[in-house]
Amino acid sequence: MARRRTPVRCRRRARCRRRARCREPRRLRMAGPGGGAGARREALAVANHVSWLDPLVLAATVPSRPLAIREIGERPFIRTLAAASGALFIDRERLSALPSAVAAVADALRAGDTVVAFPEGTTWCDRGMGRFRPAVFQAAVDADAPVHLAVLHYREGTATSTRACYVGDDSLLPSIVRVAATRRLAVEVTLFAPIRPAAPTSRQPEARAALARIVESQVRATVLEPHGHE
Repeated sequence: MARRRTPVRCRRRARCRRRARCREPRRLRMAGPGGGAGARREALAVANHVSWLDPLVLAATVPSRPLAIREIGERPFIRTLAAASGALFIDRERLSALPSAVAAVADALRAGDTVVAFPEGTTWCDRGMGRFRPAVFQAAVDADAPVHLAVLHYREGTATSTRACYVGDDSLLPSIVRVAATRRLAVEVTLFAPIRPAAPTSRQPEARAALARIVESQVRATVLEPHGHE
């Protein structure tokens, strides 16, 4: 039987596609007990917040629905992406809307979805980190869903990188240009074993606050550990 020849142009395109995949600026490292299993269905996944890239990175790591601030949904292009991802929204300016947002997350967890949230509520740069607000953890308590911990660390080579940071007066377009121009930018995702919320009781505010403290302390310990020696 005659062997089918692949045109030179097609072979070159295939090689280019393979090279592009090898240069993708994302690296995944699993750590911690049970970290290699990844997040299962019906879980609240939380992480430190560094960049607008964070939800995209976690979506590529764990099939999930992001919990985003309402202002994000008001931008036409991002609104389209958010709708396609099944995003849930929270209004930080209206405390009265918080219970309904938490209830929506709990409903999604009960339906078998993994929901990604950033409990700091804002981005932090370098090795800084904010406090984890406990409200979103109420959804895990109500749905009796495990909480999966993730730590994001951006780097260039072996050094921590701040090029992806999105803080202060930074605007989206300059940040996108800066990220695109950074040739060796990689992100390391460290996943930890899930934490189960305590059995629901009448003391739910204390339960969600305790869960937030436990998760924050583990994430903070990893964020603050030195990375430059790797």
